[in-house]
Amino acid sequence: MPDLRRYVPVMLIASIAGGLLYLGWTTLNQPSEVACTACDRAVHLASRVDGISDGESLTFCCAACALRAKAQDVPDLRVTRVFDYASGRPLDPEEAVTVVGSEINLCMREQVLMDAHKEASPLHFDRCSPSVFAFSTEAAAKRFRAAHGGAARSFVELEASFE
Repeated sequence: MPDLRRYVPVMLIASIAGGLLYLGWTTLNQPSEVACTACDRAVHLASRVDGISDGESLTFCCAACALRAKAQDVPDLRVTRVFDYASGRPLDPEEAVTVVGSEINLCMREQVLMDAHKEASPLHFDRCSPSVFAFSTEAAAKRFRAAHGGAARSFVELEASFE
């Protein structure tokens, strides 16, 4: 009969190595960022919008994307909170002031669109354009507009314009 005491250390090392490999694999396979429910782009805290539809929580990359989703695909979407551009704090949509159409758009892709002939293709529509950022005060929105352009509107006004 073989001496099992010789195999115990080998089995112990193999078990520990297997556990470490599994832990590493599960860690590397975790999603690294939150993706937009509608367009699958990265969600930035400065432009994030949360909503609920049919009892399910939804996260959007920006207000333009969320409001287009409501107009096109998810008519029962209720926006539950927007996030302040400057601080990242959640805001009640009914109290938020937005800046629409500034020169900053966190959702725009950096790569150039190419057609079949490898030539730059103009972008005619992007669901995340024009940019929309929320602010907790009119003064903060005014400072942002002075630096980056755009038009100020309440979130409620903006939401009504997408319907």
